[in-house]
Amino acid sequence: MPVFAPAAILTAVFIDSTLVTQSTSKTGKIFTLIFGIVVIIVGLALAPMYFYFKKLYPLDVPENLLLSVLFFSIVIVAFSLMAIKYFQRADFKRYWVTSSISVIMILLFMLIFAAPIVDRHKSFAPFCRQVSALVPAVESIYTYEPDETIKGVISFYTGRYVTEINEVTDELFRKETPCFIVIRDKEKEIEKKLLSANKLFPLVRQEMGTGRALVLFSNKETQKTLIIRNFFRKSGPERQEDGKYTSFIGNAGDGD
Repeated sequence: MPVFAPAAILTAVFIDSTLVTQSTSKTGKIFTLIFGIVVIIVGLALAPMYFYFKKLYPLDVPENLLLSVLFFSIVIVAFSLMAIKYFQRADFKRYWVTSSISVIMILLFMLIFAAPIVDRHKSFAPFCRQVSALVPAVESIYTYEPDETIKGVISFYTGRYVTEINEVTDELFRKETPCFIVIRDKEKEIEKKLLSANKLFPLVRQEMGTGRALVLFSNKETQKTLIIRNFFRKSGPERQEDGKYTSFIGNAGDGD
C-alpha cells in the first residue's frame, strides 16, 4: 500500500514526459505497451470473474448485474484497443487519453459494484447488533486485549461504553448477573486462551476473513454459538465444530 502513492507520481511524470516530447525510450515503449495490454486483460476478465465469484461464493447481487459487467467490459476493451492503435502510431496524447478512459471505467466499476460488496464483507454492524440484542443495557461490555478498532466500533454501533481489560479475573464471575467480553481474534489465539483458562462460553462469532473473527463471550453457558458467516466463505454445507456452532442465516454485513 505505501508504494502506491510514489508509483502513481512516477507514472504521472513518465506520462507527462511522453506528452511533452511525443517520444520515449525503448524501455518506456515497453512499459507503455504493457500498461495498455494489462488494461485490456482487466476488461476481458470482468465477465469471467463475475461468473467465477458468483458460483464460488453466495453473492447476493441483482440478476441484471451481468449486463452492467458486460457494458463496462466492452467499453474498457474498446478504448484499450484504440489506445494500442494510437501507440502503434506513436500518438502518445491520444494513447493516454483513451487509456485513461479505460482506467476510469475500471475505477468506476470498482466503486459502484465491487466496493459495496467488500464493504458488506468487512462490516462490523451485524456483530454489534447481536451484542446490543444479547447484552442487557444495565450490564457492562468488556473487551479483552482490544485494539483501537474493536474499542471504537463497539462503542460506535452499540452506543455503549466499553471497559478494557487485559486479564480475566475471578472477580468478574462473582456477580450474580452474567458478564460479557468481546474480542477481536486472529486464528482463534485469544479464543483458545479464554476457553482454556476461564469459564467462558462463546455466544456470537463473526468471521471476518484471513483468519480474523469477532467473538462475544459470556460466563452464562449456551448450547449453541451463533455464527455470522463470512460473506466470502465458499458455498457448501454449514460447518459444525464439536456440535457447538450453528450458522446465522444471512450475509456478514449490510453496509451499515
